[in-house]
Amino acid sequence: MKYKFTEETMNWNGHLLHRIKRIQDGVIGGWIEKQDNLSQRSDCWVSDEAKVFGNAQVHENAEISGNAQVYDNAKVYGNSRILDKAKIYDNAQVFDDAKLYSNAIICDNAKVYGNTNIGMDTIIRGNAKVFGNTTVEDIIIQGTERISCDEDLNI
Repeated sequence: MKYKFTEETMNWNGHLLHRIKRIQDGVIGGWIEKQDNLSQRSDCWVSDEAKVFGNAQVHENAEISGNAQVYDNAKVYGNSRILDKAKIYDNAQVFDDAKLYSNAIICDNAKVYGNTNIGMDTIIRGNAKVFGNTTVEDIIIQGTERISCDEDLNI
């Protein structure tokens, strides 16, 4: 086992969340609802005040930190980093080396992957896909849009 629940719990939006603690070094982590939310394998981790709940899954080397939230049926994996107040929910997926920060929101069936950085007040929803080597800030991407480029989209 990689982590265990501490005695500390909280009610969050109708979910009973448990604070976690890494067994190897005693580091206190963030909050998860159940063990299915955070893989016991690999190096994935939830820290700070970050929350993972519902049927959301975090695995491989993904890290959720700050006040980020991952919930519903969302999946975060690969080397992804979810920071600050970013939210991923519904059936959204974030993977590869993608990084979300600030108040970014990824929801519905959207996918963010590659070496993509999503920040500020960006919202990606619907069946949109953002991938490649780019930074996207302060934009709404929705529907079936696909964004793949090697330049920054700062609008």
